[in-house]
Amino acid sequence: CQHCNMCFTDKYSLFEHNKFSRHYVCGDSRCMGRTFRSAVGLREHLRQAAVHREYDHAECQRCGRQFTSTHGVLLHLDMGGCGTITWKWVLERVRRRDRRNIYVDPDVDFEVIRREPCWATGTRCTTCGRSFKNIVALNQHLASPAHQPRVLKCPVAGCGSRFATFSGLAQHIEAGS
Repeated sequence: CQHCNMCFTDKYSLFEHNKFSRHYVCGDSRCMGRTFRSAVGLREHLRQAAVHREYDHAECQRCGRQFTSTHGVLLHLDMGGCGTITWKWVLERVRRRDRRNIYVDPDVDFEVIRREPCWATGTRCTTCGRSFKNIVALNQHLASPAHQPRVLKCPVAGCGSRFATFSGLAQHIEAGS
């Protein structure tokens, strides 16, 4: 993190850090990590800055947070960034609308999908071994889809790729994989 000189092993950890440390950072590489004092400042930047006008802005319908793409909203939902809903809540709604079972595996019993026991010691998840800076970050990890089954599937015939998150599926499709 260029704002507090901390190092992270992956993008997910940096994302979690930025969310909990209240860094309001423009994620567009053309803005070179520009930081804002508040969410309102970042929202105004995304709305008004010329560099972002080419994007279709997307907004989380539950909390009103603004993003530069639909993929950003998906990542926000996948990572528990919207405190008003859970990953399972979103997944259940997608399943209801996916009547032809294009995206969601029809063989998965949604009543069985629960957070797997992910017991932690201190601030380390014993399921995956990741360590966290504080208990808040660990709890966020435990509430995320990190240990969920891969119930989402690529709609391309013959692909067979499966995903635990909507953002992962979207990235796969956008990449043309």
